[in-house]
Amino acid sequence: MELMHWDEKYCVGLPEIDDEHRNLVMSVNELHAAIVARMDRGEIKGFFAKVNREVSAHFEHEERLMHEHQYQGYAEHRADHQRLLEDIGDIATDFADGVFDYDPDKVLGQRLTEWFVAHVRKYDAPMCEFLSRKTAA
Repeated sequence: MELMHWDEKYCVGLPEIDDEHRNLVMSVNELHAAIVARMDRGEIKGFFAKVNREVSAHFEHEERLMHEHQYQGYAEHRADHQRLLEDIGDIATDFADGVFDYDPDKVLGQRLTEWFVAHVRKYDAPMCEFLSRKTAA
């Protein structure tokens, strides 16, 4: 069972960003599957670390593009990235500490899925539209 289902409506028009988003969804689904399978908390911690690394690399890529092209929404977009990284860290810590016990749909599903959809629509789509116009000119 997938936690997040990739939908083409999440595409933002830049193939490299869309590919990264697809990979992030797959990594979150791997994490979810590990939790549902009740793998050892230590192993699941590794899945959280993988998601965190991939999300961080993706955010760095987006931020580099925004900075290079002088995107006016950079500061607000970056702040939202920081908020998600903190949220992922909080979820990982809560899991490691036993705050939620193998109930990933409530914690991961509610927080990460809602965040992903909102972030793609509010921040990534306008950024990618701007970058597409800028690089086409």
